[in-house]
Amino acid sequence: MTTTYTTGTISVSNGSTTVTGVGTNWIAGGILPGDDFRAAGLTVEIASVNSATSITLARAWPGGGQASANYSIRLIDAGERSLVALNQIVGALGSGNLTSLAGLEGAANKMPYFTGLGTLALADLTPAARALLARTTIEQSSPSDATAGRVLLNRAHGLGETSSILSPASLDTVTTTGFHRYASTTTGAPSSAGVVLHMTRLASSGASGFLQIAFGVSSQIFVRHLTDTVGPVWSAWTEITTRANLVGTVSQSGGVPTGAVIERGSNANGDYVRFADGTQICWHTLTVNLAINVAYLGGFRSGGQNWTFPAEFLSASAPKLVAMPNAASAFGAASHSAPNATSGPWAVTAVTTQAAANRTVDLIATGRWF
Repeated sequence: MTTTYTTGTISVSNGSTTVTGVGTNWIAGGILPGDDFRAAGLTVEIASVNSATSITLARAWPGGGQASANYSIRLIDAGERSLVALNQIVGALGSGNLTSLAGLEGAANKMPYFTGLGTLALADLTPAARALLARTTIEQSSPSDATAGRVLLNRAHGLGETSSILSPASLDTVTTTGFHRYASTTTGAPSSAGVVLHMTRLASSGASGFLQIAFGVSSQIFVRHLTDTVGPVWSAWTEITTRANLVGTVSQSGGVPTGAVIERGSNANGDYVRFADGTQICWHTLTVNLAINVAYLGGFRSGGQNWTFPAEFLSASAPKLVAMPNAASAFGAASHSAPNATSGPWAVTAVTTQAAANRTVDLIATGRWF
């Protein structure tokens, strides 16, 4: 039996597929796709029912715009709906799908799949694929779920993590593989703040252990390991050298470098460079007005001068000092006695005495800063 629905009023614009109702309840009224919408003597099939007051037509409204207009919807009966559905099925079967499927020769561990419109072929259905299809749970139960075979969730093991759920109080007791945040208050942290990638490893001996790689907020990278056959005790953090820490302030603790690889500086006393292995080099160019008139090693030298190094050498050490003329000249230069950790003596020299004149000299001192 065909039923007509007329409750409320409608509005629809020319060329639009959207019909808006006022005082309508198309969901409760049983309106369905395929029913006929009628207004102003025109009929258009309904494509979808969006809400109690909104439907979408199967084609654009061909008539003039309607505002707060009367309308009717013809609800087709169950038999007619079944006939429409049957026609759709027949149309689908006529596309060649059944013919193509019938042409396949079934075999063990095979499954059909479409290769194009109306064409099918067989693919291998492996034991692993069957096991996957049979599973009721394939994703992680939480971002830290380490169950073998689970599909990773977003934020799995800290990947893409933006909250603080992976922020342990101590890096020394972490056992879950993944990324973990740390701060200055975190036990075992290598720097003030950053992220640690914690991994389980297998040693060649078969003894399991852990490996941690830390990424500090100041572009530092640190690494350490723990083997369960030793204590277990974590090794000390080792900082990886990058361009970020290649040049900076060198430092050491107990003879072990703890800072940058190279330190470079200068002041009024000259320039210096320090290396992480303890080597230090200082250099300076200066011009002094000097006379050469003091007997020295079969020749003569100027009065003694003293160069205060731009950076102090290791206390009580004896750095090596070299003095030389800045350019070809009628005088030489030498360190005429041993330097100490903070300064070194030098003088200009000549075979004969010379009157006072400006002398430009290059000075280089090498030694250790620790």
